[in-house]
Amino acid sequence: MLSSKTLLDVLHKGRFGVVYEPIVCTQEQITYAYEALARFTTADGQKVPPDQIFRALHTNKLLLYQVELEMKHLQLQNASPHHTLFLNMDPDAFAVMRDEGDVHPLVQMFTDNRQTVIEIIENTSVSDAKISENMIQAFAKHKVPIALDDIGAPNSLLSLSVLMDVEYLKFDRSWVQRFHVPGYLEIFNGLIKYAEKTGKKTILEGVETEADLMLARHMGADYVQGFYFRDQFVEIPGQETPSMKLHKERGPAVIPDQNILFEEATPDMAEVEEVS
Repeated sequence: MLSSKTLLDVLHKGRFGVVYEPIVCTQEQITYAYEALARFTTADGQKVPPDQIFRALHTNKLLLYQVELEMKHLQLQNASPHHTLFLNMDPDAFAVMRDEGDVHPLVQMFTDNRQTVIEIIENTSVSDAKISENMIQAFAKHKVPIALDDIGAPNSLLSLSVLMDVEYLKFDRSWVQRFHVPGYLEIFNGLIKYAEKTGKKTILEGVETEADLMLARHMGADYVQGFYFRDQFVEIPGQETPSMKLHKERGPAVIPDQNILFEEATPDMAEVEEVS
């Protein structure tokens, strides 16, 4: 159970961390890129599941946007300069700021970084698909490549227009356990062939054993990711990050007064208490 006290303490103190998971070439087993994943900790060093934090933040989209912006700065700041960096982007956070001629703040930070790939999650509704299309268009203007994440995840939908407009296809970890289910193997093979014909790269998540790696190689996935490579994970522990100081250094790309933001845009605590 995520309490309101824990949530507000994590956000106020900026106890944000990052784990960089390697994305490895299936054939050569060389690290091609890293995916930056958000981590949060309490004052006593206990880890808070990221899904609980983000689920609570979805009760207030403006605060979600602020945390997303803060996390992206942290992930970029600590990334390896020698590898491509994959970063998740929450569509709801992106939708908070409308593109009215100026560059979207969540796009602006990547315009001078050519080693980044933005991951968007597969859709769960038609409205999600529309937001994803808007995100792709915004990043495409600045030639930032896009990966469609969690393809085939439970309760998700596949938008063909989104599928056609991305550069990378990332298959959800559940595929590894479902290849023996009739029909799934054929769908996976079809998407792999589609990617090959259209010049897209494919990444299979959830690789935990050597057998999983061999299967991914046999199936033709370009890259793999998962706990099989956990010895290569790089973790930046959660620590207090005075957000107001960081904002002043970064300039106009962020919401300037976070003290007001936290006072006036705190999530609905009745809903936060129910997050588990």
